[in-house]
Amino acid sequence: MKLKELKAAGAFVEAAPVKKPIKWPHLDENGDPVTDEFTVLVKRQSFAVIENLYSPDAGEGEADVAKRSRNAKLISECVLLGEKGEEQIPYEDARNLEPNLAFALLNAVHEVNGLGKTAAKN
Repeated sequence: MKLKELKAAGAFVEAAPVKKPIKWPHLDENGDPVTDEFTVLVKRQSFAVIENLYSPDAGEGEADVAKRSRNAKLISECVLLGEKGEEQIPYEDARNLEPNLAFALLNAVHEVNGLGKTAAKN
């Protein structure tokens, strides 16, 4: 295969974010179960960006690395809010998301970026 063929086959990440529907089951202010449904935009990330998101930051000590959430970092870097994706979730806010919402957003990030998929069998 040649580079031109790889490009034509979609081997390189496009910049346009992907719309993903989110279903967030949680309890309302009265303690009753509700499910909010909304759409987010998820940025596609290249191999190098994903690799950097999962690697320790330069200069961090072990204690700092242990405190950092890789999943919160993924959500913060990949999920965009608003109709045109004008708002990003800050890392600290991503760390404090309600777990059901965090997992729903993380699943959308994984789907768009092909994370967690196993290699196809030959």
